Amino acid sequence: MRGGLKIVTEKNLYNMGAALIKNMGFQNIDDFLTNPDMVPPQPDMREQEKMMEMQVKQQELQIKAADLQLKQQKLQQEAAESAVDAQLKAAELQLEASQGRPIAIG
Repeated sequence: MRGGLKIVTEKNLYNMGAALIKNMGFQNIDDFLTNPDMVPPQPDMREQEKMMEMQVKQQELQIKAADLQLKQQKLQQEAAESAVDAQLKAAELQLEASQGRPIAIG
């Protein structure tokens, strides 16, 4: 509630409305009014912005981590390909040495 003088609170308004409803003959006030003590407080806008910024940063970190993992997998794949190429070259050189003539395997 906004205003210049804080002479009436939400609880005061609720109590006044509850008294009016009871005087009208209705027994269940909750059918007409919500007790302000039962309403959870609204989070501060600054807190919400901070939480959203934290979530964005967390998602950015997750993207960076996934990118690093992808780069690591590429490096491992390149290393495995290099190892296979080295094995092929070694087999080619060994075969050339045993046969005494040039052979091209890979």
